[in-house]
Amino acid sequence: MKKLSAILLMIIFTMTTVACSNKEKETNQQYEQAMADGKSNVIEEEYDKAISYFELALESKENDTEATNLIKQLKLLTDAMEKDGENDINICFNQLKIINEINSITTKTNVVKEKSNNYKKVVLNNIDKKIDSLETEAKKGNSEKKIKNMIKKCEEYQLEDEVDRCNEILSVCRDKKEEIKAQKEAEQIAQKNAENSSKNKKSKSFSSKQAWCIRGGHYTDAKNILKEFNSCKGCQIKRDIHSGSTYTGCMYCGSESRVPQDTGICLDCGAENHPPIVDVTEDGIVVYADGTTMEWNFANM
Repeated sequence: MKKLSAILLMIIFTMTTVACSNKEKETNQQYEQAMADGKSNVIEEEYDKAISYFELALESKENDTEATNLIKQLKLLTDAMEKDGENDINICFNQLKIINEINSITTKTNVVKEKSNNYKKVVLNNIDKKIDSLETEAKKGNSEKKIKNMIKKCEEYQLEDEVDRCNEILSVCRDKKEEIKAQKEAEQIAQKNAENSSKNKKSKSFSSKQAWCIRGGHYTDAKNILKEFNSCKGCQIKRDIHSGSTYTGCMYCGSESRVPQDTGICLDCGAENHPPIVDVTEDGIVVYADGTTMEWNFANM
């Protein structure tokens, strides 16, 4: 009787072990199939279906790290892809942040990471388009603040090529701003000069106190004009001091009419009779090199 009981217990144990083994095998098969189907759907970019298969795998293997992390990656990826960053640079950099988070999650398979990094190319292309638009503005001297913000963001996400390009664009922007500033200043000066010139011409043309000096080709105070010459006193003196008729006698050698008014040096003995003339004003005042002045005597001409 005891022997029979032992045999029965052995049979029951064996049947139970086989049943458990079969169930475990079946569970593993269900897990592997669900994981395989999930990966296939990732490749086909059917991300919602892939998540459902990975969740099914979790029913076969509760708390499975691989399935859990793949679900996390897919949810992050779909969240990043839901927003269009083509017209919003802030969305682009948020997408880069999500992609970096996906790559930080450890999985045995890189199937989701590969899709994520492929999408990163789309994001970078959108960033490049934004930089293109900044370059266009920079050539007009605009958007310096936006360019600086772009550089800061690109540095944060270690986009070295984009940082280099933005720095070049920033340099172009600053050069253009300086060029525009210099041009505006030149235009303002030119406009001011034109206004002053117009005022002067108008004043000279219509003022009863102004008269035209034919010899010098300029306006002067009417009282400076010698009517018999239609010339101002200054221009007439400049003409006359070179004329022999105004030469004086030398106080040293006694030669007559041998000392030119402009140099003061005797043409015969070379003695300096008076300092040379350095300037003549429109009202007839002669200025000598030693600083002395004299009103020209037109009565002796």
